[in-house]
Amino acid sequence: MKKIFSLVLTALLMAFTMGINSNAMAAVLTAKTPILIQSDTSVSEDTHKTGDTVKFHVVNAVVDKDNNVIIPAGTPVYGKILKLEKKKPIGRPTELNISELQAKLANGMVINLKGGVYKRSESRMKRSIALSVLVIPFFLFMKGAAVTLTPETQVTVYPVVDYSL
Repeated sequence: MKKIFSLVLTALLMAFTMGINSNAMAAVLTAKTPILIQSDTSVSEDTHKTGDTVKFHVVNAVVDKDNNVIIPAGTPVYGKILKLEKKKPIGRPTELNISELQAKLANGMVINLKGGVYKRSESRMKRSIALSVLVIPFFLFMKGAAVTLTPETQVTVYPVVDYSL
């Protein structure tokens, strides 16, 4: 037991006297680093609502200047649906906004990301009004197009601040 303690103490003293600094070896993820993420699920008014969490993943590994992997491909990213509108009457467009993104690293660290998904559906208002005037007023009850997010949707996001990993 004394021998192990002596070896550990010697190693610590050598590390201290040689000036090894664990922070010097830390990787830095700057706020300017682009991170490509992809949606894992489809989002629509039928499956989700405002406030729900949506899962994404990192498409390509994020590396530092020395080519060390900082964030591996496949790292999960979670976002919050801030706005998901249902189809509106008179053909008005609907909106989807997913933001407040966070990457969850394997070591438990959370990286806050800026950016997100904003989509707006096609407006059918002109068509609805024109048809109701020309044909039947019931076209005023025509609903607008639904806004959806497909699992293949990719978006580039950025860290909110610089992170030392």
